[in-house]
Amino acid sequence: MKKGKILITLAVVFFLTEVFNLLFIKNEYAKMFINDIGLVLLSFMVVAIWLLAYNLIDKRFGGERKVWIFLGIAFALRFLGELIWAFYEIFLKIEIPNLSIADIAWTLSYIFVLISFRYKMKYTYIENKKSVVYLMLAICTALAGVYLYLDFLNIVRNPAVINISENILNQSYVVFDIYIIGLILAINLPLIRGYNKVMKSCFVMAFAFISFGIFDYLYTVGVREGTYISGSFIDLFYYWAYLLAAYSVFLRYKLMNTITLSVPKENYHQDVKKPSKRRRK
Repeated sequence: MKKGKILITLAVVFFLTEVFNLLFIKNEYAKMFINDIGLVLLSFMVVAIWLLAYNLIDKRFGGERKVWIFLGIAFALRFLGELIWAFYEIFLKIEIPNLSIADIAWTLSYIFVLISFRYKMKYTYIENKKSVVYLMLAICTALAGVYLYLDFLNIVRNPAVINISENILNQSYVVFDIYIIGLILAINLPLIRGYNKVMKSCFVMAFAFISFGIFDYLYTVGVREGTYISGSFIDLFYYWAYLLAAYSVFLRYKLMNTITLSVPKENYHQDVKKPSKRRRK
């Protein structure tokens, strides 16, 4: 438990450092440097706490382990994306490296998050599960459609020099955020009457992706209009999203750590004996 508290404390320290950098550092290069390094460290904290939590899941809970494996891969890819982005900006001196290898890592991370929550839906009992899923998918598709339509109108009304492939990529992140938030809510809202600590972790993760979504939208607009730089005010949503993701994983780690401590070690990994094959007389 001590390791988890240390890591979440470090995540808070990195978050506050980023906020201080955003508000008080005036030198543009220094602001960019601190911003990039801070995001690398914040994203790494999510992965580090995830590793602690994953090691506490008993091997007999195969479904839960699948959910966590894919979620862990997703945030490891996000960490890789932040690392590559920082390399481009700090060492290669390429500011705002859109359409880079970092985008491949981030796009793959969204796919693995969707796979993770697909398994979570599979292993969670919900009445009328198919109806809930189809309804949420319909809502998410409608919201994504409205967003893309309004964004298209905005481009038409403001005919600036636009990199189409870059704009489509950035828009895809917002669409991913919409579907991930929808999946999390589809899993948890039907169970709200039995609210528990597991659901608390999921709702915190939902707020994390809401923050990612707000940032992705503002970032898309800023890049399109040429007003975004690393260390902009909108990055605050990005820092907050990573801190919420770290806290969500920490809550789950804390819960599983409590469960592990409540079960005697000699019994926790004890195999269930198979019934005897001897026939009754």
